[in-house]
Amino acid sequence: MGLLGSYGYIISKVELRLNRHIFTESLRGIEGASVNQSNVEAASSRFAVIFSLMMIMVVFSPMMANAQENNDCCESPDEFDLFLIGDADSGQLTPFSNELEEEKSMEVTSSVFGEVEIGTWTIIWGESGSYSSGTWTFTIPYEVKDSSGVSANATVVVKVGGNTYESSGQLPAVYVSDSGELSIPIEVQDGQFSKDDKIEITFSVRSLIFSNPGSESGISFYWGSEEYPAAMSMSFPLINVEIRDASVKGSLVFFPVRLSSGFGDRIWTSSSGGLMVQNVEITESPIVNSNEDWVDVTFVWDPSESGGGLG
Repeated sequence: MGLLGSYGYIISKVELRLNRHIFTESLRGIEGASVNQSNVEAASSRFAVIFSLMMIMVVFSPMMANAQENNDCCESPDEFDLFLIGDADSGQLTPFSNELEEEKSMEVTSSVFGEVEIGTWTIIWGESGSYSSGTWTFTIPYEVKDSSGVSANATVVVKVGGNTYESSGQLPAVYVSDSGELSIPIEVQDGQFSKDDKIEITFSVRSLIFSNPGSESGISFYWGSEEYPAAMSMSFPLINVEIRDASVKGSLVFFPVRLSSGFGDRIWTSSSGGLMVQNVEITESPIVNSNEDWVDVTFVWDPSESGGGLG
């Protein structure tokens, strides 16, 4: 069953795309009024909308969630990346890949002994919530210089509000190539966080031993650019999707969605997306209203522009 207009079209599927990854898929029933192009006011029959909403957001692993039978459709304990940006001593974290604009780096040479802090990156989280235990992964590009390889101990410390997690990984004694990505897993436990809590990541290395070193041996770590997208891959609530009742006015159908994330309109403006009805993309720009906590995105669909006879 779908949204049946009085002149014969059916809506059975709606896709909301935000970037390129699946956030959730759901089926909902929504009541409205029938559409009649010749005489809208005279139309009195009712219809039911059952549509599938696929929300694709700033995440890098597909996650599926079941919708509830109310407007609070989907809160996302999603896997996504928090990218490292900014200077090493005042770094920031962002879930938006379009903020990877400036390459940063830190070099550790063979003349340095003891532990070296590569950088600390933080973000103030704008929503409260909870997260489940699991494995998060810190990944950062590196390049070994004037040496055939290097061994070292690498440590990542993650703070989420009042909780602290730490994990150490081992760099191989010899690298196959002179550059690559270092990945370090961090085991986290169930936890809660409050609005405006800080997430902080600190990365450090120690006990470096260079193989066949030259006079300028060192290892550099890079982040902050599209070429070097260092990040923490984590499972953490990023956004809540509130699917509101669709409505019909005249020959137009309105599909409103509220995105609550603590990032305000950035969760929409820093992403690419759109809405498809019956595999036909809505080309009209949506109506967007926002404040610091949420953004309302309302898509307006004119069935007559899609042929009217969607089945």
